[in-house]
Amino acid sequence: MTTVKNERTTSDLIRAAVSGWLGTALEFMDFQLYSLGAALVFHEIFFPEQSAAMALILAMGTYGAGYIARIVGAFIFGRMGDSIGRKKVLFITITMMGICTTLIGVYPPMPRWGSLRRCCWSPCA
Repeated sequence: MTTVKNERTTSDLIRAAVSGWLGTALEFMDFQLYSLGAALVFHEIFFPEQSAAMALILAMGTYGAGYIARIVGAFIFGRMGDSIGRKKVLFITITMMGICTTLIGVYPPMPRWGSLRRCCWSPCA
């Protein structure tokens, strides 16, 4: 019977720690940039028909929804990671984040939608 050695070198541990720190730093930087955009720009672009105060509340509500989505995603994708493998779930979540980020970037502001804007924005109202 053979035994498998599972020794971790110091460089592996340092690389894991730096990778974890870098991922967390990038995630929080993303949230801070989004909050800046929500406070300065989103209320004018995505909620122009609302009053200034209500548009700002709605824009910051999208920011707050991100924190709720993180908790829900942790429960859903954490369980999936345990069952089908963490690498596959990491690929799925990164792909989903990339698609959603791209859609936010190419989504036109409400005044440009014309008659289609009511059907596209109705699930959000």
